[in-house]
Amino acid sequence: MNGRLNVTDKFAAILSWILVVIWMAVIFYFSSQPAPVSNDLSQNVTKVIVKGVSNIYDIEVNCAYEYVHNLNHIVRKLGHFTEYFVLALLVMNAFRQSGVEKFKLCIYSLFLCVLYAISDEFHQLFVPGRAGQVKDVFIDSLGAILGIFIYWIYTQS
Repeated sequence: MNGRLNVTDKFAAILSWILVVIWMAVIFYFSSQPAPVSNDLSQNVTKVIVKGVSNIYDIEVNCAYEYVHNLNHIVRKLGHFTEYFVLALLVMNAFRQSGVEKFKLCIYSLFLCVLYAISDEFHQLFVPGRAGQVKDVFIDSLGAILGIFIYWIYTQS
């Protein structure tokens, strides 16, 4: 792009940023849930995964419940990773639609995603039963890095 956006490009850029804000609101919503609600949600997701696997492999009911208990933490952390993977894809697209090019695209996107991850963990300090954790910022950042990398590779070809 030459730095000047026509009307169609401006609309695409605005729409892209609206999607970023919506996704940030989704992340904020999940982070606003008190610990028991958040844990119940991730346990339900874990149960669906274990049930799907138990339909393929013969797993006893007692073992399935043990798997839910053991896998729940992993599912929660994968949730963090996935939220920020998607955020990075959306942010990369929004910056690109806004005319940001090349290396700046990755730097700006990473900065925004990490900054939002930090603010999200800070926000959780004020949610009952939740805690802001530095390791979650790292997990979020890894999701964002993978999203940025995949977006970059996909748009270069």
